[in-house]
Amino acid sequence: SKNYGIGANQRTSVFSRQQIWNGFDGQIEGLIRDWCKWQNAPDKYPFEVFKEVLRVMSPPDLGIIEPDIPVRIPNESKEIPTIAFPYGIVPITNASAGVQRVLTLSYLIVWAWYEHKENCKLRKMTPDSRMVILIDELEAHLHPKWQRTILPALMQVQKILSDELQIQFIVATHSPLIMASAETLFDDEVDQLYQIKLDKDQHNAILETEEFIQYGQVNAWLTSPIFNLNQARSTDAERAINAAKRLQLQEEADDHEVQQVHNELVRCLAQNDAFWPRWIYFAEEHGVVL
Repeated sequence: SKNYGIGANQRTSVFSRQQIWNGFDGQIEGLIRDWCKWQNAPDKYPFEVFKEVLRVMSPPDLGIIEPDIPVRIPNESKEIPTIAFPYGIVPITNASAGVQRVLTLSYLIVWAWYEHKENCKLRKMTPDSRMVILIDELEAHLHPKWQRTILPALMQVQKILSDELQIQFIVATHSPLIMASAETLFDDEVDQLYQIKLDKDQHNAILETEEFIQYGQVNAWLTSPIFNLNQARSTDAERAINAAKRLQLQEEADDHEVQQVHNELVRCLAQNDAFWPRWIYFAEEHGVVL
């Protein structure tokens, strides 16, 4: 979407993903056409800005997303931008879902700022110095390695667009890796962590402010009040450990039941799981042969 101007001249547009890529008459040229147009422009603006945004947003395991020469592909009447990956040149329409998502996000940020500046120039207005970027499910389609770097990368985009621009990011996520990546970025004076929860009757959503705590490892984030998991394991492993703990609290545990719980622990837990030292002595005392 875009929003510029004042009063009656203010304009807001909402686009589908297909419109963002292929264009929508009179409102947006689309990623494919704009990419080619920007790339062929004599002054290379805003293509150089777009390339720099792609550079900082690139995945850590594939290297820099580097635009190559557009090509024609079967069943397409227009040229398609390409990316030079280490393993070959790939049309963006054939890129992975994660790469396409980042291309879309990068394009929208650059396009919105470029369009705003151009329209302010036509109206002889001063461009705004503030932008709000709202992103839902930032981690969608991204490999865990990329989830750890995408938020810090977004924070660098502001400097690329303009030294005078201030961007407020509102990011929703279900990823503990996104949260862990924010630990070195979070500033209590300007940043805020919220959780959306259901009320006691589960009828209404409530927005609650949460204290941002550095939990460190991803497992600690999963078992924190933010994600509220009892165990950073599978549900079967969690049930087996809970059953084992209940047995250990009994004054007279049944040997047969101990053997059954032990068998379930063997099925569900890794050989180096941290729970084994607590369990092994207890199991041996009840006749379990290891």
